[in-house]
Amino acid sequence: MSFTFEPSRYPTTPGCYLMRNAAGRVIYVGKAKNLRRRLASYFRPVRKRKTRRDYRIDKLVAAVAAIDIILVNTELESLVLENNLIKHYHPRFNRMLMAEDSGYYYIVLTEEPLPRLVPYRKHRINKALAGEDVERRFGPYLTRESRDGLLEYVTDHFGLRTCSPLPSRVCLRYHLNACSGICAGHVTPEAYAANVQAAMTFLARPSTAMAGDMRAEIDVCAAQLAFERAQRIKKQVLALEATLQPQIVERDIDCDQDVIYFGPAKAHCALVATIRHGILLGVALHPLDAAGDYAQMCRAFLLARYIHSGPDEVICNAPGEAAVALRAVSRGMRVLCPIAGDEYALLELCRLNYEYQINVKREA
Repeated sequence: MSFTFEPSRYPTTPGCYLMRNAAGRVIYVGKAKNLRRRLASYFRPVRKRKTRRDYRIDKLVAAVAAIDIILVNTELESLVLENNLIKHYHPRFNRMLMAEDSGYYYIVLTEEPLPRLVPYRKHRINKALAGEDVERRFGPYLTRESRDGLLEYVTDHFGLRTCSPLPSRVCLRYHLNACSGICAGHVTPEAYAANVQAAMTFLARPSTAMAGDMRAEIDVCAAQLAFERAQRIKKQVLALEATLQPQIVERDIDCDQDVIYFGPAKAHCALVATIRHGILLGVALHPLDAAGDYAQMCRAFLLARYIHSGPDEVICNAPGEAAVALRAVSRGMRVLCPIAGDEYALLELCRLNYEYQINVKREA
């Protein structure tokens, strides 16, 4: 049975979509700022003149039997979530459709004998590459400003060249102490290679750590009365920090969690989010046993699911007596009913997905 795309069933908000085949296997993972618009692009009328990409998309669409949706709060969260879901599921069509334009910004290292760091965007004309191949890519960065500010800082801080082709004498950047002068032999190729390696190590770090180091250098420059450089770095770090939006789909924690949002009693449903080592891997709607009052339904669901085994933590909005009952049999598993913090934000994300899935279920 072929899949029928109904636009009204999909939201116009940010999130990720998981396309599954008839066997239930995830065959493609994507993200979107507007899920309905993005998904509709796959199911447009057949074009008369097709590109290779069109044929691949046709092959993907023909294999789709269902589409799962995970809603998030921001575009950044959809980017982070998509990356993690691809790593988790290894969907075959993500490899086939590598031409999908992420819309985000990158920094790449060229494969020249004396490499440069240059701005890059997938499937665009990247003039700064000057025909050179890419050795390594860093990012993605959410805005051009954050990418360019970071690129300027790293090239200046580590003394990397920006010129192409390589000139025979130093330029103004050398006299401003922003380049090591490799073109005129003021630094050896081995020392330049060490600078490149240090720059790559810096770029591979989390954005928050990079911003912290940049702010520390602002203080050093101010102490040395290098106010102009301090001001320039401040502008660069502000551009980077502006993209460090709070996000909860990937957190630096070393435990497994299930987050359970119990809907109103009359809905008889709960949504469970699976989080492993801080990474959100999926959400699923489950029915509740209709027997008993609301607290008894929640208690029965928790005990049936976790009485024998479970994650390190269960985060839920269950009534107090239901949570107490689970704690009594949990054998060390932590049971949290938060009212603030990241755990509460996770519950709110579950609520967002619960309300969407309940609406879809009602319309089905």
